[in-house]
Amino acid sequence: MVMKYYLNDNEHPPFPKFNHQMNSLIDMGFQVYYLGIENRKIYLCSLDKKELVYEIKDYNILSYNKLYLYSSLYKAIIILTKKGYHFEKVYLRYMPVSLEYKKMLFILKKCNSKIIIELPTFPIEREIKADSRLFRKLFFSFSHWYFKKQAKYVDLFTLIGESTDFYLNRPAINIENGIYINNIKMREYKKINVDMHILGLANVAKWHGYDRIVRGLSRYKELGGKRNVIIHFIGNDGDGSLNKLKKLSVEKNLISCVKFEGPIYGSNLNSYFDKCAIAIGSLGLHRIDYSNVSTLKVKEYMARGIPFIQGALDQSNINDNYFMKIPNDDSDINIQNIIDFYDNIEDWEVLSKSMREYAKTNMTWESQFNLVFKKLEGNI
Repeated sequence: MVMKYYLNDNEHPPFPKFNHQMNSLIDMGFQVYYLGIENRKIYLCSLDKKELVYEIKDYNILSYNKLYLYSSLYKAIIILTKKGYHFEKVYLRYMPVSLEYKKMLFILKKCNSKIIIELPTFPIEREIKADSRLFRKLFFSFSHWYFKKQAKYVDLFTLIGESTDFYLNRPAINIENGIYINNIKMREYKKINVDMHILGLANVAKWHGYDRIVRGLSRYKELGGKRNVIIHFIGNDGDGSLNKLKKLSVEKNLISCVKFEGPIYGSNLNSYFDKCAIAIGSLGLHRIDYSNVSTLKVKEYMARGIPFIQGALDQSNINDNYFMKIPNDDSDINIQNIIDFYDNIEDWEVLSKSMREYAKTNMTWESQFNLVFKKLEGNI
């Protein structure tokens, strides 16, 4: 398992999706290895063991260090193969590539590894095109061009997004983001009739569409709305949108009811899930031309048992009782409609248990990996 994965949460925010994937594979009987980064060192990790593989050079240039990190991950795999490590399957998350990327793929194929590459947002070209930062757009465009040149080494692409059986003339399978439900605590919510708390859980980016609900709350107050609605945004800045959202909340005089909580992880999140009545799914994916998605946070909402609002359609065919469909456009969110959705829920405990059971049956990484490996072996 290969991605930019830090072993220390204080060094970099944790990445729950990767933990969910690895735990699911372990439960499926695989011996799972992964590359872990700590204090500019790359380790080969498996369960509670870790072995130093490569020390990442520090060039004292922040942007270059970030790019060099990816090259170092590819170098680490090359080193491991030279040390005699052979892996039956190699599952890589899409990352920026370098010259070492081609060498890594070539050596892995010589060792008879099956190479699977996951594109977590497909087609990735849309996300690159939507980036407003010129240097990043140029870099990722060139990186993606080089990535496509090496497609011949890939045995299977796993794609989260638009449906297709082939990508770059190689076999592909569409998958959904999954969860490892044992890592996710079910919430303990008791309905109250005074304040209504709403949870937004994601690094703030334009495709989350959080500005829509802030403008909607402003409109609700202008129209004399009686309910005290408080929105909690949890996460860092994703693409420069966080400051814009803070500025918008100030302009709309919403400082008292729009809370920017910053990044919160693990068990510290539990109290927010217990307090909030409704969560926010993606409300702005139309801004990068997506109308059908499979977002990880919706899977967590389902496992936690918290109903949510959502713009784009989710590929998981979720029961309408679990969420409220929002127009997939830039219109302001109608807060009164959310309040009505909230008030119409009669038994919160039954609803939460039903959502979690659905997630357990339909949204695990184990079910997704079973499809991936069947496709890899040519059985589907």
